[in-house]
Amino acid sequence: LTIPFEGTRLDLTVNRGAYRAFLWVTVDGQPANALPRDAQGRSYVVLYDPLHRTERVTLARYLPDGPHTAVIAAEGGWGQWAIGGWQVYREADTRQAARLRTLSLALALIGAGGLGWLSVRHRRGAERIAARAWDALQSRYVRLGNSGQIALTFALAAAFFLLPGPAALLALPLLGLAFLLRPETGLLVLSFSISFFLAKKALPVGTFSVLELGLALLAATMAARWVLLRPPFRFRLNGADWGALALVGLATVASLTAGNRGVALYELRTVVVGSAVFYFAIRALPAMESSPAPAMAQRLVDAFVAGATLHAAMALFQYAVAPEQTIAAEGVRRAIGYLYGSPNNLSLFLDRALPLLAAVAFFGSGRKRRILYGVGLAVVGAALYLTFSKGSLLLAVPAALLFLALVRGGRRVWLGTGSGLILLAVALIPISRTARFRNTFSLQAGSTAFFRVKVWQSAWRILREHPLTGLGPDNFLYRYRTRYILPEAWAEPNLSHPHNVVLNFGVRLGVGGILALAWLAGRFWWSAWRGYVRHSHPQTRILLLGLMGGMVAFWVHGMVDNAFFLVDLAYTFFFSLGVAEMLADRSAFAKQM
Repeated sequence: LTIPFEGTRLDLTVNRGAYRAFLWVTVDGQPANALPRDAQGRSYVVLYDPLHRTERVTLARYLPDGPHTAVIAAEGGWGQWAIGGWQVYREADTRQAARLRTLSLALALIGAGGLGWLSVRHRRGAERIAARAWDALQSRYVRLGNSGQIALTFALAAAFFLLPGPAALLALPLLGLAFLLRPETGLLVLSFSISFFLAKKALPVGTFSVLELGLALLAATMAARWVLLRPPFRFRLNGADWGALALVGLATVASLTAGNRGVALYELRTVVVGSAVFYFAIRALPAMESSPAPAMAQRLVDAFVAGATLHAAMALFQYAVAPEQTIAAEGVRRAIGYLYGSPNNLSLFLDRALPLLAAVAFFGSGRKRRILYGVGLAVVGAALYLTFSKGSLLLAVPAALLFLALVRGGRRVWLGTGSGLILLAVALIPISRTARFRNTFSLQAGSTAFFRVKVWQSAWRILREHPLTGLGPDNFLYRYRTRYILPEAWAEPNLSHPHNVVLNFGVRLGVGGILALAWLAGRFWWSAWRGYVRHSHPQTRILLLGLMGGMVAFWVHGMVDNAFFLVDLAYTFFFSLGVAEMLADRSAFAKQM
């Protein structure tokens, strides 16, 4: 199809469908400047879309005002009515103005956030109310002791989850009161529940995510405790806090400018804002509680690994008695866990918990805790193996274990680590010839590695075209399969992320997202290593070692898969950062367990 036109821009209306087809486009004998290009430099339009949408695609823009000729050649899609028409425009070059508008919006949001913080910091707190009644309730609550308070809160949380809707509404204010009396118990419940983020609770007023509802309840009660009781503390933002706020700000701007704004705002709320609120709750906890920070950190880690162990045990149970709740593919049967839709999603969470379990089981103090962590390590390790995740079994787990051995040192440690890796290698032998593992490192067309390289190339193109705000949260799927997918990567069009943590931040949030990730990661390692070197209590040092091992798994597995933009992964990332910041605080060094 040859289209002579006169103007500065040419759009094409295309009727996409669930068929393989491309349109190869040139303008004045050159690749169309508004389209992606393949490895040979040819510009193209993707016609695949399982949603069968009609869309207007810009072929070229910002051309010299004058006569031009566009040539369109079709490949595939025979029998389809793919082209619905075309439109010619004469428009001004507004690229510089658009950049200035985006920058102005970002500066306005930053300024609004700064004014909000100043207004909170310099406000006049309200007077305490009902002091005598509160003191009486507090004194009765204190008599329960540490274990009794935690058990009561978990019992109320279980009752709220298990009871039917109207009855659950009666348990909700009691759970809120428990959070108000001791915010730490609320954080313990949330830390335990991270991997159960897909569980929903039906109430008379609607259906809600249990994790999100618990977070809202905790945030409200912590704010009420601060305003009504006026605890004598001043919360000062540190480097990690500013990084978390920057990430929220960047995600907000990217969501408002996203093409599919609905899914962007949903991911903004559930993944970015939710995990950041969870992080700030951990950061504020030491100032609200009288317990030493190391003791609180230990309880938070205990709750986190207990939730991971329970989820792993449920996955093993499903694997043993309910084959229909597993996924059989590529010659293996893979565990998926409770409500998870993919074995890879389960493995991404479990390989963050496994280094913590291993660190305490092998190097921790206290025989009882080491035994319990050892049991958890066995359960999580077995479930992780049955996910048959190549990223976990071949990359994340070996890297994390080697990191633990490298930091701890010693002949016995290296001997134990080597033995563990040998056992892992032996366990992989029976499945090494299955379709899933046979061509793991092959770059031939059709292999997993081949598709990874191609999606990385497409993601780099997206980042180059959208450096300021990216495509927006959770918008990669819709733009990749309809515009940026390379023709040779056609067999995997429905990818929701670029399978690389750095590129994932870039395509979602722009270059600023990559910088925020680098800042937060650098701050974690600075705080965790500083605490590991300076703390004198051995158990605290082991917790930090396990957290660092989990972050090694984050980076290694994240180089080939998702690492942050799922609810459980984002919460786990900020959980690790929050606990590291808690233990790196100067006051934590003086208050050992």
